[in-house]
Amino acid sequence: MIDLGTLPGDLDSQAKGLNNRDQVVGTSSGGTSGFRAVLFMHGAVYDLNTLLAAPTSLVLEQATDINDWGAITGVARLGSYTRAVLLTPESPIF
Repeated sequence: MIDLGTLPGDLDSQAKGLNNRDQVVGTSSGGTSGFRAVLFMHGAVYDLNTLLAAPTSLVLEQATDINDWGAITGVARLGSYTRAVLLTPESPIF
């Protein structure tokens, strides 16, 4: 078992998906920011909301799986509505 860590200010995290490149996705929570979708890679934790190419009103709350090309499925909130999302990288995440 490996402690993957949390985003700054959060208290816990959950791993939801793992690919063959040792990239893990999940959720970091327990702080004032609520739930945030995260990528655990190379010993670091990345808030997926900060990695989006274009500004959006969506708030990525959960990352549920990741494939070997770096495409991530998850759940986002838009106002009071939740939506399933597919995040496709512009280039492979390594």
